[in-house]
Amino acid sequence: MTLPTDDLPLVDADADAIRNLLRHQASTVTVVTAAGPPAAGFTATSFTSVSLAPPVVSFCLNLGSSSSIAVSGARHVGVHLLAHHQQELARRPLPRLRELPGAAPVGRTAARGPGSGRLVYLGR
Repeated sequence: MTLPTDDLPLVDADADAIRNLLRHQASTVTVVTAAGPPAAGFTATSFTSVSLAPPVVSFCLNLGSSSSIAVSGARHVGVHLLAHHQQELARRPLPRLRELPGAAPVGRTAARGPGSGRLVYLGR
């Protein structure tokens, strides 16, 4: 069996075009919170399940984010999967922790993507 090859030249992707495309991708709205200090919360568009056995999830966070200090200093973060009727919570700059649905506590470790300006967090 011969595998297909891709002889097309590589093209630099337009970040704005990709961002616009991904806005239309259907996914669960996930908010990650950290107790702080200071308390922080953000909508994690990069949240994904990595493994079910053992249960592992991942999300990314920009190092320049206002939530970066709280999340990097937290031993655990809360992961909130929002229902459709809760979408307004994800639009707030800092969701009020008491208004969010119950969170799954997630212990976390971080790995920095070289040159990306982001941390990739893995949690169980």
